[in-house]
Amino acid sequence: MTKMSRRGFMKSSGAVAALGVRPLTALAKGASEHKLFVGTQTSQTSKGIYSYSFDSASGELKQTGLATEADMPTFLALAPNGRTLFVANELNQYEGKTSGAVSSYAVDRGAMKLTKINEVSAGGPGTCHVSVDHTGRCAFAANYGGGSAASFAVDETGKLSDAVSFFQYTGHGPKEQQKGPRGHRVTVSPDNKFLFVNDLGLDEIHVYHLNCEAYAAGSASVDG
Repeated sequence: MTKMSRRGFMKSSGAVAALGVRPLTALAKGASEHKLFVGTQTSQTSKGIYSYSFDSASGELKQTGLATEADMPTFLALAPNGRTLFVANELNQYEGKTSGAVSSYAVDRGAMKLTKINEVSAGGPGTCHVSVDHTGRCAFAANYGGGSAASFAVDETGKLSDAVSFFQYTGHGPKEQQKGPRGHRVTVSPDNKFLFVNDLGLDEIHVYHLNCEAYAAGSASVDG
């Protein structure tokens, strides 16, 4: 694993391009009409993930319904094939343990509904971000509350494995309020060879080699 400061990373050549990602939650319908899934916090009145229609010509955004009930689905990532949606469940307790979760849903484009495939532990609490590699064979989660990150294999049905790589960070950042690690984002490089984990607590970006060929063979590999 390589580590560098977040500010240093952004100043280095090509950093902006390396972090550029396309919108993952929009499903195009026509020239100006798009469909979107929107995750929410469910601590009050919200029930889960909602579907919306968006007209890019007029700028109108309209809710069309509840796509599925879900527990704290605060970040969403659509698989490259558009058939699976991965969700970061920003929980502090999951199945009796101090952890958040990552879940997988099958997408019904016509009805804009989601059907759960499965859900697994993220290994640490406060799971705030999820992403998927460019082949759709592996997914990643950042745990804000736990100061950690994890990777998962994805099979041909969109089902998530248990975590195959888990990284627990330690230490503190340069400012007084940065008292411990805070995993905040997991980003796959455009060439699918690296994973970047933003850590707000340590003020660092952790960089890993990514081998998604190994995921397909059943021996997933994310390492330094």
